[in-house]
Amino acid sequence: MIVVWKRMGWLAILVGIIGPVLTLVIVDTFLGEGSYSSSLTFQTIGVMIGSLLIYKVGMWLNDPARLEIRREGTDEVLGVRPEHTFCLVPFQFWAFIFPILCFFLQ
Repeated sequence: MIVVWKRMGWLAILVGIIGPVLTLVIVDTFLGEGSYSSSLTFQTIGVMIGSLLIYKVGMWLNDPARLEIRREGTDEVLGVRPEHTFCLVPFQFWAFIFPILCFFLQ
């Protein structure tokens, strides 16, 4: 498989992994070793946190105002930068793909 991304699109996977890893650390710290891996509820919460992070970061990165190239001191738009994409899918849409991938990889 060829991995294709534009600009910071490769961060979609890394940002998505933050949620489950953070949940794993917190749950195993407070509830004991192995609590996260034995509970589907905590795993689902971790994936949902990861998806929310992907969506928020993607919306911030692909904000139309951030993608426009403007001339200093004027409102004239000189051009538009390409979106942040991973595998040809815009960054924020990976928030919907990430849980599906996690479900099938589990």
